[in-house]
Amino acid sequence: MFSLADPKVSFILINPESKLVSDLQNNWNCERLCSVLYSKDYTVIPIKELYNNQYSKSFLGISSNDSNDEIRLESLNILEFLQIDEAIVKYLDTSDPVRIERSGKETPLAFTVYESDENCKIYIHDGISFSFKEAKRYFSPKKKSDLKKGMVVEYFNNNKWNRKEIVELDEEFDKMYNLLIKYNKLRIPSN
Repeated sequence: MFSLADPKVSFILINPESKLVSDLQNNWNCERLCSVLYSKDYTVIPIKELYNNQYSKSFLGISSNDSNDEIRLESLNILEFLQIDEAIVKYLDTSDPVRIERSGKETPLAFTVYESDENCKIYIHDGISFSFKEAKRYFSPKKKSDLKKGMVVEYFNNNKWNRKEIVELDEEFDKMYNLLIKYNKLRIPSN
C-alpha cells in the first residue's frame, strides 16, 4: 500500500453505508459511490471500517486531479449527491487530511496507526489498521493584546510544550511572554 501521508497523494475516504437503511439500500449506495468516483477518474480501493464493534464498507478514492480546489469541490458534490454527512479528504502538498462536512466545514486530522480507542473509527486494508484523530489548532500571539488574564497558554522549554495559566498579565509579559513571542515559542490552543 502507498503512504497516505505522502504530500504527492490526494484522496477522499467515504463510508456510504447507514444504519438507518436496509442492506440492499446500503449496497446500492456503495455501488453509486464507486460509480461516481470512477466517473471522476479516481482509483477506488475498498476498505473496511470498524466502529463500535460493527464493520462497514468504506472506499478510498485516490485522485488524479492536481487542483486542491477541484478536489474540495468534487468531495462536496459527492457528499451532497449521495446525502452523506462527512468524508475525509487529503489535499495535494499536505501530509495530514481534514474531515469535510456537507456544509463545507473542515476539521484538521492527524493519522494514527494501530489505534486501540473503542470510540474511534478504525480503517483496515491489507492487514494494516489506521485511523484519524482531530488535530489541535494553535494560534501564535504576536503582541500583548493577544493575551488575556486567565487564558491558558503553552510555551516551549526544554524541548517540550508546557501549559500555563496567565495570572498577572503585565508582570508575566515583561518577565516571560515578551521573549517567548519574539522567538515564536508561545502558542494558544484554539480548540
